[in-house]
Amino acid sequence: EPHAKVASSKKATMFEQGGLRAAPQASPAGLEDQTSTAERELQERKFRDITSYLVSAGYFRARSSDPTISRFDRVVGGMVWAITHIDGSALDVDVLFRGSTATTGQNIKLAEAIVHCSRRLGCPVALQAHQIHGSDWAKVHPAIVWLIKRLFEVRDDRTERMRASSEHHFAKLYPQFSDDESADEKKPRRTAAPERKFRFAGDAARLKSEEAAVFACLLEYGDRTVGKSPALATAEGKQSPRTGGSKTTDEFDKAMQRAETEDAAARQMEAQTARALASDMESAKAQHAIAGARLGQMVRLGAGEIAEAAKRYEAAVADDQSIDKETRALEARVAQAKTAVETALQEAQSQKQKRDAARHKFDALQKEVDDAKSFNARVEAEIAKFVALEKRCAQPQDLAELKRLVAENEARKKKETEFKAECKTTLADLQAALAAAEKGIRADADRVGEIESVHAKVVAKDARLRRQVADKARAVATVARQIDDVPTRTELVQYERRFHELYAQVAAKLDETRKYYDLYNSLEEIQKIHTREVAILNSIIETFSNASIKTKQGKQAFVQQLDELNAGLKKTLQTKKDLFDKAADRAKEQHGLHQNLVEEHRRYHAAVKEFHEECQKNDLLAKKLQAIAAA
Repeated sequence: EPHAKVASSKKATMFEQGGLRAAPQASPAGLEDQTSTAERELQERKFRDITSYLVSAGYFRARSSDPTISRFDRVVGGMVWAITHIDGSALDVDVLFRGSTATTGQNIKLAEAIVHCSRRLGCPVALQAHQIHGSDWAKVHPAIVWLIKRLFEVRDDRTERMRASSEHHFAKLYPQFSDDESADEKKPRRTAAPERKFRFAGDAARLKSEEAAVFACLLEYGDRTVGKSPALATAEGKQSPRTGGSKTTDEFDKAMQRAETEDAAARQMEAQTARALASDMESAKAQHAIAGARLGQMVRLGAGEIAEAAKRYEAAVADDQSIDKETRALEARVAQAKTAVETALQEAQSQKQKRDAARHKFDALQKEVDDAKSFNARVEAEIAKFVALEKRCAQPQDLAELKRLVAENEARKKKETEFKAECKTTLADLQAALAAAEKGIRADADRVGEIESVHAKVVAKDARLRRQVADKARAVATVARQIDDVPTRTELVQYERRFHELYAQVAAKLDETRKYYDLYNSLEEIQKIHTREVAILNSIIETFSNASIKTKQGKQAFVQQLDELNAGLKKTLQTKKDLFDKAADRAKEQHGLHQNLVEEHRRYHAAVKEFHEECQKNDLLAKKLQAIAAA
């Protein structure tokens, strides 16, 4: 039993040293969260704020109670949703998150894409990808706040543009009224309808001609711009003097007087024509009473008189038409004269301004000349003084050097002035070139606007198609993951082979370990036997060397101890022989059992081989039957 205990303990020790020991479980202290309580409370509070912000913006997935949706998925999904609504072209299909199916590498790549897109949108927060992936909500919170504010701004701008567009299209189809108008006033109305001011008292049929009837109708509605008399046409038939080419004030004044005289005569003639037409209308009214008698008289006329009356009527109509043509020509000449007068007035005004400007300029130049003359006189006086001082100077060399330096200073000043003038000229040229460039840019602004609108439509379509592709990609990934979860027959065979290999390796390691255990136990037992033998020999030597062996009783006691020791050794040897015989019997029994198992294994392989051959024969026969049935 002591040997069995030692063997079991040593066996356990060597089992652990042989690598078959189970992996040690981590202690609870190794998994303990080292974050402080204040930091955890801060992170929890920031996460609640982020969730409330996303929900207020319209992303209700952030408050989902689904336990499969992690906090990372909620926050990252909200950020992707906000960036997509702010600018659909900022995101690629790869940025759309995959939820709980994404790996760690995909989550890190997604966080980096979000950081890149937020920076491209102008986010002032220095957000890092590891802060998003590490759930550092205190660092993510400012970026979420900025994204939500930007989202609301984009929504307001988009709403205003849609409202303006809808109002514009509505205004095209329906009239616009002010709020202070009543219901009756909001009905469509005509704002430029003619208003009749007079009514012809006589019979309109008694007018001399059709043109006279038209003039009468126009007079009833207050139009006095038509209907010129022949006298007016004769008076205005003369050519008006052309004053457009006059350049002096006297000629312009004469032209103005002639134009005013002709305008007054034209207005007088127009008034006379209106009075004559009114008198004709009155005479026609007076003749209305005898219309029946005159009609009978006209009926009793002969055919010649009727033809003569028709000729007179045609001549009167022709005269009226010629008068109308002359009236229109006169109106054209009057308009031309007014245009010439206005042109002359403008030219006179411009000449007057130029004359005033020239006078002011002349006065300024005259003043400059007077100042220059006085300055020149002073300079000449000073020069005369300096010449006199130069003649009296005792150091002519220093004076010459001073003159040279003064001349050099003046030359440098002149160069500086010329350089400034050149710089001003260059500046003017550059400004002119800049103005021309700006003008060209403004000319291309409309085309750029059209291009931008087309580009925006294309980008929106591209974003929509990318989202559709992302949805399809997510669906395909989900189906692929579900398919991958089901192992195929090849994978099952591979798993079985790997398990067999692992079992064989474990069995070989276990056999090796058992051999080591047996060897250890055997060596330990031999060591104990040798130790016992050494102890016995030492005891014999000590007893033999003792003085008590010299006596007869001592010798008998020594011999008796040796006999007892010999009997004990024989008993132990017999016990070990019995154990050896039992172990040999067990070994023979195990060897026979092993031979039986090997034989059974051989029969199993033979049966499997025969089964495969029969299966192949069955397949061949089945194919032949199918071929026969098909034939």
